[in-house]
Amino acid sequence: MKLSEMQETKPGASLVGALALFVAVRCAVPWMPALPRGVNEVVAIGLYVWLVVALVLWLVRNPIVKELRALVLLASGLAWVALLLAIKKEPAVEILLRSVQDACLVAFMATAALLVVPLLKETSILVPIVGAAAVADVIYILVAPMQTILSKAPDVVTKVAAYVPAFGEGLDKAAGPKGFWIGPGDVLLIAFMFAACARFQLRSRRTFWATGAIVWVALLIVALTGWPLPGWLFLATAFLVANAGAITLTPEERRITYGALVAGVLLVIGAAWAVATRGG
Repeated sequence: MKLSEMQETKPGASLVGALALFVAVRCAVPWMPALPRGVNEVVAIGLYVWLVVALVLWLVRNPIVKELRALVLLASGLAWVALLLAIKKEPAVEILLRSVQDACLVAFMATAALLVVPLLKETSILVPIVGAAAVADVIYILVAPMQTILSKAPDVVTKVAAYVPAFGEGLDKAAGPKGFWIGPGDVLLIAFMFAACARFQLRSRRTFWATGAIVWVALLIVALTGWPLPGWLFLATAFLVANAGAITLTPEERRITYGALVAGVLLVIGAAWAVATRGG
């Protein structure tokens, strides 16, 4: 039986299986032997990125999640908040609770996207939405308030985000990689993209591979340089490239899009310049 057929014929089993597999792999990675520095970053980041992206896609396409999305949103949101507040002292308990917390985060964002996307009527609206998201994230990450949060309360970011586990982290706290995560907003935009693909019959498979690849590359750049990168810019690029030609625009919409693109590029340049000037 193909996975797509299992989603339709056994949606409950496929949902439980996907969540259990995510938690199991997320729990197992820290207890595996640590890999050499450099290799650990590449493999651990890649594994977790594809794990998160695959779970988002699976949840968005699951019939039970789509039918009960409001209930799933409420349940996963409450569970996520409860796990954020849970006391995690022992490494084994911390890893297990963090794994379930990340699964709840993904479920919460996936169902949030499923509630929003049905409100959209045409594919043409997707371009300005993801474009505006990309520009907003550039300003948020490079200017404010992300810089303030990272400087004054970095633990807040790592606590609410989907933290990338390291091979050997459960055996040795010094094992890398450290400080890499997929933020709640990133998970939400990924879910929005997949929900839009399902809603308008766009290129889900291309979007899946493009999203996983570009998030992996973005986090590797962070690992190599230490720069905070705007994830929505990378995600928007992946979505638009994967669905180039599938999203139809009228001539007027195309002109508006090009104008918004130029304005967005100028905003990005301005934000980068502000950061460079401040750093100097």
